[in-house]
Amino acid sequence: MSADLHIHVIPNEPVTATAYEFHPVYKSWKVSRIITDAEFASFFGNCMDSRWFRGFDDRSVETTFDREANALMTYTPNVWVGQVSWLKAALFDEEGKYVPGPISQISDIIDENLPVIDDDLIEKIGKALFTENTTSYSINNKPNDNEVIKFLQKHKGLRCFTVSW
Repeated sequence: MSADLHIHVIPNEPVTATAYEFHPVYKSWKVSRIITDAEFASFFGNCMDSRWFRGFDDRSVETTFDREANALMTYTPNVWVGQVSWLKAALFDEEGKYVPGPISQISDIIDENLPVIDDDLIEKIGKALFTENTTSYSINNKPNDNEVIKFLQKHKGLRCFTVSW
């Protein structure tokens, strides 16, 4: 089982999404707003390796804001980079078998600092896309007319982040 790494961008205009709640009863509502650090703190708040990690005491408390932040982040423009199995790599201590080199490098390049997409970042990601992949997982690294590079060029000047879905 693997996850898919995506590069997302934060648009300068409001993102519109549908937020959901399933308990105690199902309901949904529309939300539209500019994404700020508060949404990032909520979205990544349960990720132990994140600078926004809230700790274990708060994990069970999901607020309306949390639901809205999760929905908004899902609807940000994004591009598929490739497959990865962070869990298998951690469980079996075999990163080289379950984390493709390009995925590892791109995750390190973008990290949690929400870098602005510029020529330098595009060049670094372009080089990372074509590093050796010693795994059986797929990478979006078609040499000509690459979707990832085109996506980054289209969104120059915006901040970006990665998510494994």
